[in-house]
Amino acid sequence: MKKYIHALTKCPVFSGINEENLLVMLTCMDPQICRYSKNQPVLRAGDPARYMGIVLSGRVQVIRDAVCGSRSIIADFGPLQVFGAAFACSFIDALPVSVMAAADSEIMLIDCRRIMTTCSNTCAFHAKMIANLLRNVCERNVLFNQKLEIVTKRTTREKLLAFFDGFVHQAGSLRFSIPYNRQQLADYLGVSRCAMVTEMTRMKEDGLIDFRGNEFEIFLTTQTK
Repeated sequence: MKKYIHALTKCPVFSGINEENLLVMLTCMDPQICRYSKNQPVLRAGDPARYMGIVLSGRVQVIRDAVCGSRSIIADFGPLQVFGAAFACSFIDALPVSVMAAADSEIMLIDCRRIMTTCSNTCAFHAKMIANLLRNVCERNVLFNQKLEIVTKRTTREKLLAFFDGFVHQAGSLRFSIPYNRQQLADYLGVSRCAMVTEMTRMKEDGLIDFRGNEFEIFLTTQTK
């Protein structure tokens, strides 16, 4: 556990908690540290909604599989980002989504009942963590609403441009990389991979974008066709 403490002070839910107090708190919470191979499930839909996860290394994706076989990527999380907190803290019985390792990953899982119920010490840094967790859940809700704005666009081109626009603002540059391959991007946008790739090619021909692999450059983010 000690080898992760310094890095974990940079995790949003532990903001403002020093290493000494963080070690005491995590010892009390008794988290699980697990390793997952790429494409291995971390949490499955239908599992008890108990655990908040923190990515120590690698990457995970929150996905929803429809009965018809289609897959939608809800969110993507990298190192020191938190996932599953909203479900675990809402005390619903079962997860409505799954979490998959998008790369070989090391994950810390914390039972949220140990977070929401303070120990007999009632330490101030535990209260700080709960406040941080609330802020993190609210921020994720804002991001989810931003995704809704993207996927409700009328055309594939409009969805792509809205998606790219978010990365332009995040990177502060017209050049950026995305964490998805083509199928994952199609799943995120809720469109056909074939139709999306065709539209991306047209956008390149129209001089709107250029790309190589996951590296993109935007020349104009406001024009749609």
